[in-house]
Amino acid sequence: MGYGAMSVTKKKNRGFTKAALTSAILCATTWSGGAAAASAGFDGKDITSSFVYGTIPLDTVTVTASDAVNPDVDDLYSISGDRIWDVDYAGNTITMTYDSINDGHEYMYGSSEHFGFHFEDTANNLPDILGITVDTTFAPHMFMPGLVSFDANNIWVDLAGSMCHAMAMGSMPSCMNGASPTGWNNQIGLSVDFGGHHAPPVPLPAAAWLMLSGMGVLGFMRRRRTA
Repeated sequence: MGYGAMSVTKKKNRGFTKAALTSAILCATTWSGGAAAASAGFDGKDITSSFVYGTIPLDTVTVTASDAVNPDVDDLYSISGDRIWDVDYAGNTITMTYDSINDGHEYMYGSSEHFGFHFEDTANNLPDILGITVDTTFAPHMFMPGLVSFDANNIWVDLAGSMCHAMAMGSMPSCMNGASPTGWNNQIGLSVDFGGHHAPPVPLPAAAWLMLSGMGVLGFMRRRRTA
């Protein structure tokens, strides 16, 4: 946690006491502030991932997300079994990758075919979701970020109208893209804004309390000598 410059003014014999007290308070704030500075993310949290048609789950997997694992969910499939997606949770992001295109399996959903994803904090072990930012840099053709929705514990990603073809077909382009890390336009990224993340206060080290109490004793002795 960063702090701005802090000025200490010396006044006669009280300069040491004031400077020491300021240092003690600053140290105490630094020690107790570390946990509050931590940001919410998926790492170590239980998340349920489903591939759905409308509200009907076609495949569901619950995992404990890990930043050290990629992907967290391997082979989440649609009803055909050959349209497979991988899902990775990292930090506060979710990345969905259409893996079957590597095997030549294409997909195309009409505008009324509401296949997609449902991510749920079933264990309620994450803060409330406040917002979603959608990354469509390497998304499948015609994917519409406006079809992503959420509430406090759920995220829905609707793939209606989108497609990924290995080869161009008339007005429908190939999703091949050499600039993509996968070689295809087959990834959808979500950045999740969590709210309500308040870390519990961390007890101050004994040395900090001792220093603070010592400053109080010095102040009391100073007042007696002045009197």
